[in-house]
Order: sequence, then C-alpha cells, then structure tokens
Amino acid sequence: MSKVYPIFRITPDRSIIKVGDLAVQFENSRVRQSQFRYKSSYLSSSDSMELCPVFAPLTNEVLDFKTPHLPGFIDDALPDAWGRSLIAVSLKSRYLSVEQLLDNIRGSFTGDLLIGKPGLVSPEINDISSYNLSGIKDLEDLADKQWLDMALTGAAGSGGARPKLLTNDRLIKFNKASDKIDVCEAEHACLELCLNSGLTDTPPSDIIRLGEHKCLSVERFDMSEQGGRYRLLTLNALLKQPGTNQDPYHCRYEDIADIIRKHCVDPDKQLRKLLTLALINHEVKNTDDHLRNFSLINRGDGWALSPAYDIVPSAETGEYHQLTLSGKPYLVSLDDHEDAGEALGINSDSVATKVREGLDWYACETLANRSLR
Repeated sequence: MSKVYPIFRITPDRSIIKVGDLAVQFENSRVRQSQFRYKSSYLSSSDSMELCPVFAPLTNEVLDFKTPHLPGFIDDALPDAWGRSLIAVSLKSRYLSVEQLLDNIRGSFTGDLLIGKPGLVSPEINDISSYNLSGIKDLEDLADKQWLDMALTGAAGSGGARPKLLTNDRLIKFNKASDKIDVCEAEHACLELCLNSGLTDTPPSDIIRLGEHKCLSVERFDMSEQGGRYRLLTLNALLKQPGTNQDPYHCRYEDIADIIRKHCVDPDKQLRKLLTLALINHEVKNTDDHLRNFSLINRGDGWALSPAYDIVPSAETGEYHQLTLSGKPYLVSLDDHEDAGEALGINSDSVATKVREGLDWYACETLANRSLR
C-alpha cells in the first residue's frame, strides 16, 4: 500500500508553501521504500531552499530511498519518544507503526517542516500556531487547554523522551521524579555557561514555575520575529548512511566538522563554535552529545551550526561520550585543547580562553547555587 504525504514549509514570514510530496510504500504498516520530489513551482520560487544539502538538494529529479528507513530530513520532522508515546496513548495503541505516526501527526514541531495528511491541499494557519504560556497558571489547568495537543506539538526535534511543550516562543522542559539531579537547573546553568564561553547566540533561558512544578523555559531559536520558522536539520539527518538511511552507530566531532566545511557559510566560525561545544561537553560531563543534539540552521543566508541546546551534566559515573574526538575514546580536556583544535583544523587558543572564562563563571555560580549536586 502506498500513500502520498504533502510536505510544507513554514517560511520566516509565516507563509505556508508546499515543497513537494513524499510517497511511502508500506508493508504491514512498515516502510518498505519512499520517494520525494520537489514541486516545480517551489523550485522556481524565491523562497526555495534545499531540505537537506546532502540527501535532498534542489532538483527536478525524483529522489529514491529504497530502504525501510525514511530520509533524515523527514525523520527530523517526526515526534521524538515523548511525542510518540503520547500519540500511542491518544490512539489507545500498545504499539505505534510509522504509518500510524505519519497519519496522526498534529501540526508542526520545531523547525519549518509540516507533514500533511494524504490529500491535504493547504494547512490552516492554526496548524503552525503554538500556545501562550501566560494563560497557564498550573499544570492541572493544562487538561483544559488541550494538554495532549500541546504536548504533541512540543514533542519533536527538541530531543529525547523528557516531558516538554512548546509555546509561541518558548520551549518548556520539566523535571522527572526519577531524576538524580535537578535537570532544569542544571541545563539552565549549562546554557549560561555556553553564553559566558563566547557562544553569544545561545538562547536565553529561565527557571519558572507552573503551579508546584519547576520548569526550564528556553527561548526558541527556530522562530522568526514574524512568528514564522527557520530551517533546522540535525547532524543525525546529515550523517545517515547513504543508500540505507540508517543512523550511524559511531561518529566523531571530525565528521561534524566535515559537514560544516562542505555546507556552512563562514566555516571557520562554525568550527570554533563546534570546538567550544566539545570542550564544554567534556568539562560539564555532558555525555549525551549524540548527533541529534547538534543541528544546522538556515535563516535564509546559508547553513550554520545552530545555537546550543540539550547540554546537561550526567549524573552517572563511568559513562562515555557519544562522539569521539582526536582519535580517543573520550573527549579531549581543556588542558589538551590544542589536540582538539588540530583534529578540527583550527587554532584553539582563543576558544580555550573563552571557555576558561565561562568555567570561572560556572564555578562561582555552582558555589552560590548547589542545585547541580
């Protein structure tokens, strides 16, 4: 059985334009293969932008994916584990197939892609609208504000199975009862560390309360001033295996650097940013540095490494980082920053200086607030 899903983009000026069609052949509700083709009017439009510079460059050709895995630029637009569990609950289904997932996505998530139901001609503007946080005073009130819809809207692209929701301009993340540390406070401190280490585009964040619950509120960097969206693409999507669309089992920071050199504007600037993130991840023991936690963003002026997100110290001992650097099974420390810089092909001195300044701030902040214990 085959289905055709229209693919739309939400532009920075909040227009909705059809990009093309995704044809998926299912067998027992599982993907057998898929095809994507850009719409000719999109290719000739001033708003045209490649969905993926590696696997979906602008072309009149039909892009064939003869594999049971969807292409990465579509996979990025699907809900994460948290969102999928909510969809399964809404369907009263123990399991959730890819076909069910594609058929039951509601609205748009982080980034600019919107996957429509088969036959949809044009989404309503409400399909890209989020909720206003100002009217939510208590988590218990969320049931009256379509909590399920809100959670589904906030489920994709922003990482992992942690409870979260999206508002008009913020990503709201919650602690879980099973957390060994105050994750909201920890991530807030890490984002501040990034900001104080020279990553000036790090989104502002705050600790807020919804009723009795502490939350982390982070400004969305995928939203334009007009309420539209910017193009986002994870490094996981960019580094999938050609021909199979399988996720890579092992990757290096050097692999991200290769993508940056090939596809980003001002690659030296982006590589310094990548090195900053690698050094910070080592220093705060953020071992969850997998490829979905790095993205490229395109605001209409070319691809660049996105602002930092999902940086949280690990509460476990003995965990290894998801990505390696400089041929070692662990990340290079700040003291050995020159090895890291050499591996990425840049001079690391100025980066190391800024990270040390950030860590000085971080140490003072940690002493003042023991929430990271």
